[in-house]
Amino acid sequence: MIVDYLNSVIEKMRHSNNCIEYYRNGKKQAKPFSEVYKDVCRVVNWFDTLHLTKNDRIGIVGKNSYEWVVLDLACLAKGIVLVPFDVKFHLELAHAFEYYTLKILCSNLEEVLVQNHDKVYSFEHIYTLGEVHDEIIPVQRTSEDIVAFKFTSGTTFRPKAIEAKKKSIDDCVHSIQQMFHHNDSDKIMLFMPLYLLQQRFFIYSAILFEYTLLVIPFELVFHALMIDRPTIVMGVPHFFESLHKNFIKMHPDGIGKENKKEFHALLGNNIRYLWTGSAPISTTTLRFYQEMEVPLFQGYGTSETGIISKNYFDNNVSGSVGKLLPNRSVRFDKQNQIYIKNDYEINTKYFDASPEQNSVFLDDGYVATGDIGYLDDEGYLFINGRIKDLIVLSNGRKVFPRLVEKAIEKSPLITNCVVSGDNQTFLTALLFLAPGVNKEEARHSFEVLNQELSEDEKILKYYFIEDTPSIENGMQTAQRKIKRNFILKKYKDVLEGMYS
Repeated sequence: MIVDYLNSVIEKMRHSNNCIEYYRNGKKQAKPFSEVYKDVCRVVNWFDTLHLTKNDRIGIVGKNSYEWVVLDLACLAKGIVLVPFDVKFHLELAHAFEYYTLKILCSNLEEVLVQNHDKVYSFEHIYTLGEVHDEIIPVQRTSEDIVAFKFTSGTTFRPKAIEAKKKSIDDCVHSIQQMFHHNDSDKIMLFMPLYLLQQRFFIYSAILFEYTLLVIPFELVFHALMIDRPTIVMGVPHFFESLHKNFIKMHPDGIGKENKKEFHALLGNNIRYLWTGSAPISTTTLRFYQEMEVPLFQGYGTSETGIISKNYFDNNVSGSVGKLLPNRSVRFDKQNQIYIKNDYEINTKYFDASPEQNSVFLDDGYVATGDIGYLDDEGYLFINGRIKDLIVLSNGRKVFPRLVEKAIEKSPLITNCVVSGDNQTFLTALLFLAPGVNKEEARHSFEVLNQELSEDEKILKYYFIEDTPSIENGMQTAQRKIKRNFILKKYKDVLEGMYS
């Protein structure tokens, strides 16, 4: 039995002394959640004037901000289903309103607002609303009610959507709190996009467990680390790997114990732990944070299952993605594909999807993750890669490309490695150079690491690319995952040339 958390968030907020910190027009702001409650009431009253009722849908697309948080909490209070869009996704307003049956859409993006759609409102609109005299009575949701849409983080043109049930959110909030015991001495920094449902878990838990919430856009992250001194930071592996590699570049003569204080200062000297997931992280990076005595815990989850496993204090094995959270079950098929069952599932199907797309949701409650891995004797889960990315050489040997790539990416001179070789006699690779790197130095660094691999894993031919994969150039997803198929297609001629 899980705790009914979501239905108590709004009432708890009324009397909460902890606060939210954010930046507005470049200036630091802080507001107690008891004051945030008044802004939420204003928005709920506005929803009433628009005749919005429980289970109606509204859209949000915008950068992280205080207003984003208020709108989300107002939806929670009113029982409205939130449909949050990725700011990087080209949003066709007419299609969005029709396809998701949106009543309104709120945004702080100029490219959205300039279209002058009569049902699109600026985030700034909440500051034009009048004073609130009547307190609100939050709508109560059942465990099966839909709270929000969440979108897959895949590389398809139009990501699939899932309608997230209340019980799955309650379960995750409870499980994470039991593992990490967040309290009023904590300050959690959110800089990853708030359209990601897992980020918003921390909004609700900040209110429920009375810790400070720091919400910032990505461009302020390094400033906020040092100045605002969070205790907990959640980020994708790319972020923590970049911090690691940049610190190494600052110390070309090597890093020793004397550099530990300097690294802690860059993080604000107040970190209790760091959290990463969504993609594999370099074991070299994990080892670096361990040597710097900064706890960095890796976890695992999917859009379809939510958080599955997590490393945490006194239960941390480097290289694993942790132990299963309560209420999760795992099994493996002959190819070692991971299947997960959650007693409090997010949903059992995608929104408006074909039977073929929904085939990942099995009748017995398990979900096919598409990931390959194993569970060790102590209950730690390990991920070896994606089943669709598995390379089978012409000699029949199977290679997990991500394991090879992670080995090469240990080099601070190489930001990313993408391996190819399906049905070929040997592996090739695209090597993305760090900015300003000398090719000969990178070549030497690569060859040293390549020699450590097994014969089937060795890369026999490679090509240097003086570019860094990013969201902007289309080579990364919004969660900084490499778009492998996109890159392999983009450099198809280069790869074919290495086999000719």
